[in-house]
Amino acid sequence: MSCGLCLSDSKAVSLVLVTAFFFYFTSEMLLRQYALAGMGSKDLNVNKIITRLPEGIREKVMARITKGRLLDQLAAAKTDGEYISTRIALASMETEDVLEKTYLEISERFPNNPESMSSFLFFFRGGPRMRQVSVADYHLFIGRLPEADRYFAWEAGLSKIKGTGGDNLDRIEFLRPLLEIEPKYKDYLRLYVELTEAAFQEGATAIENRSRELEEACEKLPTLMQVMERSDKEKSGKQNKGSK
Repeated sequence: MSCGLCLSDSKAVSLVLVTAFFFYFTSEMLLRQYALAGMGSKDLNVNKIITRLPEGIREKVMARITKGRLLDQLAAAKTDGEYISTRIALASMETEDVLEKTYLEISERFPNNPESMSSFLFFFRGGPRMRQVSVADYHLFIGRLPEADRYFAWEAGLSKIKGTGGDNLDRIEFLRPLLEIEPKYKDYLRLYVELTEAAFQEGATAIENRSRELEEACEKLPTLMQVMERSDKEKSGKQNKGSK
């Protein structure tokens, strides 16, 4: 009787495993077809299929489907920005070595594209890697970006410095070029506050005083969001006039 129970349990386990794997491959095929065909919820409820899978299998299915969708997006990419962001998203699903090689390729092929920011940040204060992006290198990258994207690059660079244990002198070295520019948006205020505080703590009076002046100038400026909204309204107005 005991052996019969063991045999019965063994058969049950085998049946469950076979069913799970069959469901895994069948579901993956269906989901892949959904991704390619762009079918709607009326034709196929993807969530229902996914939720019926065991957790481990569900994660593998979703990973493969996500990769398939990204490959489709990569093939359909019409701009450098779309290509870069999709390549990085795909590499992020692979090993650290694949990701680093992708970042290296992107930073070398597209040094002027805002979508390459994550590549430059990866090598900026990144330790022993295939490429080293110095403060000067990162400043050059910022200078090549469109005006609206430069603020985000400054913010991201400062965050990387603070996140990797940078001290006041590191912050001063990184932010000092901001003393030579004319800020366009109120958002820069936060960067100048950081520079002012670091300079104050290090006794760099000239830098502190100039940074405080630029803080005051920023207070009178519109935010980046306000400028973008205004620009969108102007474009929309011109389009409406042209259609009449």
